[in-house]
Amino acid sequence: MSYYTFSERLLFLLRTHFETYMPSDGQDELVKAVKNREVDNVYAIIRQAYQDFNVTQI
Repeated sequence: MSYYTFSERLLFLLRTHFETYMPSDGQDELVKAVKNREVDNVYAIIRQAYQDFNVTQI
């Protein structure tokens, strides 16, 4: 039985999503980070988007 870390599962899900549903912008930072398996960048981009979203909702 193999166990995957949360990071590996997240990257797998995002890669599968981007392969199934072609992103409208292939040069998007998140798309590039996922394709290059840059876990730290993926987290940073998602974290920044979440913070930006919460700021605009106040």
